[in-house]
Amino acid sequence: MKLILIILMLLPTIGHNTESYYDPMDYSKLDFLITNAGKIDIDHLNLVYDCSVIKGLDPLLVMRLVKVESGYNPYAKSHANAVGYFLIRPIAQKCVNMKTKRNFNRHKIEDNIRIGTSFLYIILKRFDGDMEQALRYYNGGNKALKIKSTKIYAKKIMGV
Repeated sequence: MKLILIILMLLPTIGHNTESYYDPMDYSKLDFLITNAGKIDIDHLNLVYDCSVIKGLDPLLVMRLVKVESGYNPYAKSHANAVGYFLIRPIAQKCVNMKTKRNFNRHKIEDNIRIGTSFLYIILKRFDGDMEQALRYYNGGNKALKIKSTKIYAKKIMGV
């Protein structure tokens, strides 16, 4: 019964960015939520979906990014001082805050999601929509395109 109520509450979908990198008709928000139910908190899942669609990103790809980065752990930490679902480093937070003129905090779960999707969008625009290059950069920074492991990382997230 609870699942039915959640589904009914989530049926309306939100609009998306006109500069979209995926076809929103591929699946609905309901399909996304059912596919990813139980992986992360339902409120966080909704935010991942909404932020992805607003930025024109494929929400399923973004969830694969979350899985690879943090194993769905909102409190994940890396040796490179990265934190949260998206393993956001201070430089990514600074970049997004400058571009969006906001003051997001990578340690707050909701802000971590906003920073992660915004940063991926910023990088994707930098690489003219080339998702493989954007993911490689997300993983390894400026030298990422010369590192073979970043190619494996990108393919894993892209589901190739």
